Amino acid sequence: MAVQITGNMIGTYGSASLNGTNPPNLELTVSGITPLGTSDDIYYLEVYQNPSDTFTNGQFWRLTDADGNVIMEGLNPDNNNYQNMGAGDEHVLFQNGYILDISGLDGSTMVYTSADEIADPGSGNNDGELQVSEVENAMVICFAAGSVLRTAAGARPIDDIAVGDLVWTADHGLQPVRWVGTSKIDLTRTPDLAPIEILRGALDRHVPRHPVLVSPQHRVLITGYLVQLYAALEEALVPARCLVNGETIRQRSDLIEVTYVHLMFDRHELLDSGGLISESFFPGATAVGVLEESTRDELFRIFPVLRLFGEAAAVPLARPEIRGRAAALFGRAA
Repeated sequence: MAVQITGNMIGTYGSASLNGTNPPNLELTVSGITPLGTSDDIYYLEVYQNPSDTFTNGQFWRLTDADGNVIMEGLNPDNNNYQNMGAGDEHVLFQNGYILDISGLDGSTMVYTSADEIADPGSGNNDGELQVSEVENAMVICFAAGSVLRTAAGARPIDDIAVGDLVWTADHGLQPVRWVGTSKIDLTRTPDLAPIEILRGALDRHVPRHPVLVSPQHRVLITGYLVQLYAALEEALVPARCLVNGETIRQRSDLIEVTYVHLMFDRHELLDSGGLISESFFPGATAVGVLEESTRDELFRIFPVLRLFGEAAAVPLARPEIRGRAAALFGRAA
């Protein structure tokens, strides 16, 4: 399975040097770092041969761009040369001169210590190892608990919606909810998953009618001349994080935890939250992979075809999706 990452998480490096000889005084300094892109650029990282949730020596990896072109592939990770410092809580040094860091490559030099093996205490789960699931967590797609949706019974908090309840959809009218799931996120460990708050009137004069909180990768429907201008489309879905402008659309970095709620239907649907039209849960491989085991098992019981065929069984997106540099233009225009 290929894990979606962004261009500022993966890059090349020139050299790595180990300072000190024994813990806890070891420091790994990685220099000459050049990210492959920005947070708006999408890449896919696949770990194969002896795959596991933890990045370990002896695995192989392949990096492709959003169009499926192979950028690089090789052995993973190069930790033996650095007394196991080449793979830590948030980073991996691959043996082809590539580095992955889930907090972002924010400088030409990164320093990793043996005490916690992290460059940013706010990222990773502080267990000294980087898990594939931690990388996938950046792709959670859902509403924050407390969001109010349009239903057959009027506006209702998403927390009160159960399987079988009728919810309004833009394309198919009232549709029954097939599955409900929740994910509680500790934002002190994964601050990048803090919800995006879209304030009243941020996207249009009355859209939304009240503030809405969604996960960073939750896709919002954008219409109007900007979609035609930037993408030659009438309507398109754009990840909420791409709309952030720091004013009317912002990331809530003040929160320490959040509960995200997932609603799934027979099809990928567009839902109404105070006039904001955005997506229902889409069971792509990344989104399903970040669910807790019990939640994922429940989803598979309701949709057994997902267990058998994975992402190949997922229904198509309700609208075309815009990512990358084109998506970032909407944030500057919002």
